Amino acid sequence: MSSSRHGTSAEPLRHCKSKLVWTDKAVRDTIALIREVATVVEPTRTVDAVPHDPTDNRILECALHARADFLVTGDKRHLLPLGTYEGIKIVTPRECLDALEHPPRG
Repeated sequence: MSSSRHGTSAEPLRHCKSKLVWTDKAVRDTIALIREVATVVEPTRTVDAVPHDPTDNRILECALHARADFLVTGDKRHLLPLGTYEGIKIVTPRECLDALEHPPRG
């Protein structure tokens, strides 16, 4: 999660409100939960992996800065087609849940 000065901390949840028909309370509760467990980062590097969607680039910048192993997204237009980005595996929520339920052995 980046700081709100980048405009990305609550924006995806506002999108969920309209796309998933969430109530204001559900959005507020989810934002509060995310703030409890999230690490706020201030990316120092810019990327241009998705030329037609600068917001997706900001998400990649945060993932890189946080040294994420995974980026979980439903973005089928820009992020998921990348597959991986500089070692960060980009997966759907279902793929993430499946991996958590059945971690690789070894």
